[in-house]
Amino acid sequence: MAKGFYGTYRLPFALEIPGLRLSLAPEGDGFLYRRVQGDECVEKLIFLGERATVKLLPVEPVNLPGGLAQQLHISFKKPLLLPPRGNALVYLVFPVEVGVFVKAGTLYKVVDIFTLARQKLTFVGDFEKGRVSKYYESDLHTEIPPVSPLKEGVLRLRLRNRGGEWQNVERVSIPAEDIKIFYGPNLVSMTAEGVMMKGEIVKLEVKETPLKRGMKPSAELYRPGAFKKMTKKLLVEVE
Repeated sequence: MAKGFYGTYRLPFALEIPGLRLSLAPEGDGFLYRRVQGDECVEKLIFLGERATVKLLPVEPVNLPGGLAQQLHISFKKPLLLPPRGNALVYLVFPVEVGVFVKAGTLYKVVDIFTLARQKLTFVGDFEKGRVSKYYESDLHTEIPPVSPLKEGVLRLRLRNRGGEWQNVERVSIPAEDIKIFYGPNLVSMTAEGVMMKGEIVKLEVKETPLKRGMKPSAELYRPGAFKKMTKKLLVEVE
């Protein structure tokens, strides 16, 4: 069973935290899923077996609002300056979105996605090659900042300046299909490395490595090579 918020729960299931109530309770031959969040109430009738379980997992933070975003865009609240051939290691925060999965045979289906974080979209790039992006602002931290794992995660970002000039870095963008999230009882995280040239991150690699030992890889709703996916119609394998 779950330790902390994320993980597996048996049915019937109920969870309440400030601003959010989740439940999956028997209703006739099925189960009624309900999420109450502020003025919003989401309900779905789901038919499940006796041994069914529900999982709460952090998912790629690009589904809300509206399922339009193609990448996560983090804007720095202050610029980062990198000297020629210099390196930097910083920690950023990113918004967390939570997927509610129910078991269907050997697979889990996404029945709901919600967030406690602020939601904002922006368009990054020119008209022809730009992308609709989930926008979030973050301070630059030199160590892991304290966060609420239901609202924000931590991105460890290592930057390398391969040029012969100073570089001014103000943002980082991560395509949805490249996002790799890990979770633990008190932390949601990503790790990435970027190479700088001419004021831009010309190469960004998201690592399949947890920020801390013992963290587990979360479910991936996006797959490499897929431009966009329909999250609520996708069956995914989760451990």
